[in-house]
Amino acid sequence: MGFLASDLIANSRDSYNGTDDTFFTDTYLYQWLTDGCNSIARRSFCIEATSTDVTVASQADYDYPDDCIAIKRITVD
Repeated sequence: MGFLASDLIANSRDSYNGTDDTFFTDTYLYQWLTDGCNSIARRSFCIEATSTDVTVASQADYDYPDDCIAIKRITVD
């Protein structure tokens, strides 16, 4: 069973007795949650995908996906 992000935020607010607290906005807490998830993904490589691109001789720069966290390996054929 998993938690929704809203469940995690509600549990976080409950843990410091701040159920109706407005000091930390939901947007701020969602950003912290996202940063934590990205940190875990970066360190553990728990989400991996393979991408193939066409290369051109003497070209040094290539675009990569906007949602790319890290490039683990580049293989040239």
